[in-house]
Order: sequence, then C-alpha cells, then structure tokens
Amino acid sequence: MDGDYCVIAEERFLDTTNIQLTRLPRGTTLVYVEDPYYIFLQESIRYNQTANSWYLLTTGAIFGCDWDLCNSPDLINRLPASFNLSIDKDWLYTNIYGTGSVTQCHHCPFEMCGDSGNPIDFTQCPMTTCNNATTCLAYDLWDDLDTGEQCYQSQCAPAYLDNDLTGFFGGKYRIDVEAIVYLAQDRSKYYIWEMDVYCGAYNCTRPTIFSEIADRLSYTISDLSIYPLVRPTTTQPPPTTTTPIANPLRCYSCECIGILGCPCTSTEVVSLDDTYCIIARENRGQDISFNFTYLDYYASYNYILQAPFVVVEETIGYDDRRDRWITTTNLVLYGCNWNLCNKPELISLLPNTFQMRLPESWLNTNIRGTGRPVRDCHECPDAPQCGTTDFLDSSRCPIHSCNTTCRVSDTFNDP
Repeated sequence: MDGDYCVIAEERFLDTTNIQLTRLPRGTTLVYVEDPYYIFLQESIRYNQTANSWYLLTTGAIFGCDWDLCNSPDLINRLPASFNLSIDKDWLYTNIYGTGSVTQCHHCPFEMCGDSGNPIDFTQCPMTTCNNATTCLAYDLWDDLDTGEQCYQSQCAPAYLDNDLTGFFGGKYRIDVEAIVYLAQDRSKYYIWEMDVYCGAYNCTRPTIFSEIADRLSYTISDLSIYPLVRPTTTQPPPTTTTPIANPLRCYSCECIGILGCPCTSTEVVSLDDTYCIIARENRGQDISFNFTYLDYYASYNYILQAPFVVVEETIGYDDRRDRWITTTNLVLYGCNWNLCNKPELISLLPNTFQMRLPESWLNTNIRGTGRPVRDCHECPDAPQCGTTDFLDSSRCPIHSCNTTCRVSDTFNDP
C-alpha cells in the first residue's frame, strides 16, 4: 500500500513479550525514517541498587521492511537481542549516579529545539530546586540527523521514582537509548533517535550530557545476515484460507501528526457487528496527532449506546503564573458506523472544546485549597470502589497523610 511499510514490533517486559505484525504509514514516527528497511532497538543501561552494578536491558525491537509479506512470522525469533550498548562503569558512577541524590535540576518543562544554524538557548533552562524528587530527568530527541536538529527537555524526575515501585518504572538511575540501523546502508553504523537520562549526579542534566554519552557509547551489532542486502523483487505468498467478514464495515486507517490536515487513502474492513469507525484528535502540548481507525464496541470503559457520537476529554487546570484556571482539550473522538464515515474531510468539523467550566471560587476552595505540599487523601489500595452514589462504601478508602497532591477518579460505567 502506498506510503505504508510492514513491521514486526516487540515490547519486551521482564516476564513476557508482546509481538505485533502490522503496517505503519510513513511519517507516523516522531523521528523520520529515512529508509523503511531497518532494525530499531530500545535499550536501557540501568543501575541495580541492590547489586550495586550496571546492566543492559532491551525493552523493545522493531523490524521494518517494504516488500510483500516481508514481516514473516518466521523472523520473530531472529530479531536481534541487543546492540550491546555499554559505557565505562566509572563514568556512569560519576556522571549518572553521583551521590544518588540531588536537590536541583535544569528546569525546561517544554521542548527546546534548535539545529546547527540556530542552536538551543539553554539559558531558558535554569537550575531549579526539586520539592518531591531526588533525581533528575532529561531527554534529547534527534529530529533530523542531516541538519542536526534536536530537542531538549529537563526537569526534576517524577516523584513516583522515589517510592517502592521505582523498579517497575525502570529505576532512578539509567540511560534509555533508541537506536536504528538501516539495513540497506552501512550495517556497522547505528543512529540515535532519542536518549533519556535519569540521574542523581550534580549537574547531570547539563546540555552536553547527551553528546558526552554518545561519544562514550560502545556497541556490537549482532549478525544481521538473515536480512538480505538487496530487497527481493518478488515474494511467494504462503497458502492461506480466509473467512468472509460478516456485515463488513470499511474505515479509513491512517495516523498523522500536525495541523495541516491528514491526507488518508488507506482503508481497512472490519465487522459492523462489534466495531465502529473513529477519528481521534489528541493534543500533546504543542503537538496534535490524528488517528483514523476503528474501535471495538467494548474497548471503552463506558458502553457506547449508539453511533454516531463525539467524546471530548478536557482538563480544568490551575496556571500558577497567571493565577487563573484554564480549560484545555486533551482528546476529541468522533465515532460512526457506516462505510468510510471517518473521512479526513471531517477534521475541520470536529469540535475544539465543550468549554467545560466551574466557578473559580469553588475550584480555589475545593481543588486548590491552601496549596500546601502536605495533606490528607482518601486511599483505596485494594481495588476501585463501585456502586451507586448511595451505596459506595467509603470505609474501604481510609484517609492517609500524603506529601503530594490527591487524585480521585470517577468513571460512570452506566449513566
């Protein structure tokens, strides 16, 4: 299909591996794929505090190709285990672990981008004291390898990395690297897409930390001979049998990033019995993404009574700098259930907001409060508590003292 290529994608967890064989449209990745014949790995150099040692963990792998049936299931067990990235341990102890705790990090909560001609202005990322964290987080994203364009972001690491679940989230001290090898080019070279640094050393989020790491990384790319140097011109399809889809429903199937529209010609046929077509617009800071696809009727927490429909997710958040409450739209989803009803031409007709509001005096009293970091919160540690308003058992959610803000989630399963 024009503009698409095939992939085998693996998510590697400690106890299981999720595998997906599918296709991707060109341009859907944050970093542009120069050639859709590649191996991509996500690797993490992590510090084990119990064993007092550094180790390498591969958390994901993608094989991309662009000829018929190239993502054969036979290749699943042949994906490379690792690029074997490594860095001198003494350097890691000094520059990543340090004393294991910091009080200040460079604060640049939004992406700062630049290139060789217009470098990033790091004066906009001053050192800031951390309130509820003891480590820093910084990431660097290479958008264009030819021009040197890259984006930098830095902040105090999330507070949840300081609790008992830090191992579940990958640990407090680590370097996460996304690297790609183009199989039709020089296979001895890899290119770094993104690098995330979680660290506890003084000034470990300095702007030069990423180039320092890249210069010190050593690697060994495993045997890639299973992948042909030259793309095959023809591929013999395996024998297959197919079952006709009952009540076929055809939906557009594309993903786009940006505000300049989303030309989409790819379609997919599913069953009207249990699915519907959607357009999803997601706002992530300054980035907007569109997804044209389908959803199962039971894929949402709330049962969809009838299509067509529009779902809007909004946040009413307090802006410290402007001392006011602002409503922002996170997600707009349009669902419908006739052929090609999720057409790209409808993007401009999606609502921007439902303009959800609450009186600011009520928000200041009941949500913001005094703004003190220490407060009491109800906790439901065993499971969500469900029932009608009159029959919720609040005794299962006792009050505990916290050193952060409270969070409560209410989902209406059956309005």
